[in-house]
Amino acid sequence: MANDESERKDRLANILGGVDERARELEKMGRTLSQEARRAMDTASFERNILTNIPNDKSLPPETWDRSEFIWKEWGQHADNVLNINPDVIAFSAVTASSTAAVSLSVVGIMSMCDLNATQRDAIQLQSIRYHQTIDRPAIVEDVRGSMRRLGLDIRSLTHQSALVILENSVAALDRPVSGDGGPVSILVTLRECIDAVITELIRRRPKQEVAKSFDDKIMSLGKQCGRPLLSNDHFVSLAFDGKKLTDVLSGGKQRALTRDQLIEFFNDGLMYLRGLLLSIDETRLRTP
Repeated sequence: MANDESERKDRLANILGGVDERARELEKMGRTLSQEARRAMDTASFERNILTNIPNDKSLPPETWDRSEFIWKEWGQHADNVLNINPDVIAFSAVTASSTAAVSLSVVGIMSMCDLNATQRDAIQLQSIRYHQTIDRPAIVEDVRGSMRRLGLDIRSLTHQSALVILENSVAALDRPVSGDGGPVSILVTLRECIDAVITELIRRRPKQEVAKSFDDKIMSLGKQCGRPLLSNDHFVSLAFDGKKLTDVLSGGKQRALTRDQLIEFFNDGLMYLRGLLLSIDETRLRTP
């Protein structure tokens, strides 16, 4: 048993090493694409400004016009190639968001299941705090807002607040608490209600209604009917597993005396999960609100 666990630990460490290698290549590719795209926009803007000062007569030979047309048509073809080779950046973002939420949530399980001594427990808690300090929460909140608007989750029904309004209430409770550090009910339970509202509305707008009573069934139904084409069934299995665990954590927060750091960590976990879920849904496969 010990050898099996050691092998699993080594195998996971090797996989994580591969993440670093691929991520560095993606980061390098992203910087290059961003730089080249900016250069192209600046150059195209420069040429457009030049064109406004060229009189409409035969001041330039035909080959000059032909040359410019060729240059920018070729650029457009290669830009299309890059875009087509990476057909769904949103799907990649969804997988990344879901992975970050899953790993962060796993810390809760590790702390409860593993026989840790005080030194190991303190080290894990310190690493968790440091990790959450690196998270740009305002940027993630803005991403979630954008996804909610894309999916029509900013529209209030006759009887319920929109999911976006519920999100804003939770964010405000964390960022601008009425008293003290804010409470788990106003922060964590409200965020859970936001996730529930998102799932309820998306389930309502599936193209085909089917029985889906449990949390797992609802996520799997959304994946099958409304998921982004490049995302696998296993991706939604993972979302269902982590979502059930997350809602238990958020609901259980009101039963515990949580520090400000713990409130932020649980809120971040919920926010990252919500971002991954929303990015996984293809708005073109939903019925109109």
